[in-house]
Amino acid sequence: MAIEGRLCLTIKWDGFCVQSAELVSTRPVQACHIFRGKTVAHVVAILPLLFSVCRLAQSAAALQACQQALGIGPSSSVRRTRQLVVLAETAQEYLWRFSLDWPQLTGAQTDEKAYAQGRVGLERAIQPVLADAGWKTAGSAAIDLNIEAWQRFATQLARHVEQRLLGIAPLEFLAIASVEALEAWCRSRAVPLAGMIGMLMEQSMEHGEPSAVPLMPAAGEMAALADALAADDGFAQWPQWRGGALETGALARMQGHPLLGDILRRGGNRLLARVVARLLELAALPQRIQALLLAEPDGADGRPGREGLGQAWVETARGLLLHRVEVAGEVVRRYQILAPTEWNFHPGGVLVDELRGVRAADEGALRKKIAMAMLALDPCVGYELRIEHA
Repeated sequence: MAIEGRLCLTIKWDGFCVQSAELVSTRPVQACHIFRGKTVAHVVAILPLLFSVCRLAQSAAALQACQQALGIGPSSSVRRTRQLVVLAETAQEYLWRFSLDWPQLTGAQTDEKAYAQGRVGLERAIQPVLADAGWKTAGSAAIDLNIEAWQRFATQLARHVEQRLLGIAPLEFLAIASVEALEAWCRSRAVPLAGMIGMLMEQSMEHGEPSAVPLMPAAGEMAALADALAADDGFAQWPQWRGGALETGALARMQGHPLLGDILRRGGNRLLARVVARLLELAALPQRIQALLLAEPDGADGRPGREGLGQAWVETARGLLLHRVEVAGEVVRRYQILAPTEWNFHPGGVLVDELRGVRAADEGALRKKIAMAMLALDPCVGYELRIEHA
């Protein structure tokens, strides 16, 4: 079983320019009501099975929220393992998109065999971690952090990203700080991804007007978002903050990087900025994993909360995931989830905002540009596109 649904996008096009865009979601965001009356142990066991993507992140968020509601403080090794598992899942999601989906969409060369070999190697590296039930249990016992497995994963990830995607070491790519330096990388590296980024840079001004939708705020406001979710069940379907929808994801997280600042200051469309932000985040992941391994145990018990109430926010490949749960004893009274898709594919959100004004010479070109805009935001479900001639 899985929570799916679809996104339905209707475009009005005059043969040259998009006049309007309307987005409707059929995602069953209230489906987590099925957890009412179930035990916490049952919920944390079956909840990840409802999701076909970001399953590990969903599991980590559910465990964190439920443990907080029960007043259980997970050990430092468990918390770090959950963080590492989410980073590993994010890396795999990014590799999939950059190795297969983006090349297929843009006509770049793909090497499915190399991607498959890399993915299998990464999965094998952390198989001992994923097989340990300790991080998936709502308890307080410490577990083996399995440093050797994570170091092997980080090393293999860095090597794969350098050899198969970037053509340079991940830290070198992270040091690119300007549009000119990015253009130089595109010219100098004989990797398919460089050609793809170069094409996006050339076409950036053909993708409509720059978006006015704000990026997701800093983590300090997450508790207030959880309170807004608690006050209104409808918030999970049409979330708004400070008067409108927000954009979440790699661009929101990496917006302080100088290269992204330069891209956005020059008025370029966020499509390029989103793709580059994911590349930058992917390049940073091996170092982030190593830093988590070396971090000193903090001895904290997790975020404090009211008795019977738990809330967790986890940054996934697609953006901020929020879980909120209320329990009585060990029985769930209310469970709510706010996923990144509801932000980025909001009826008044960033996709609809950006598609207005997109120019295309023919319907085939328009469909391709819409597909690129969708992939840059990366919904967790499929979509249907209807083009009406204005």
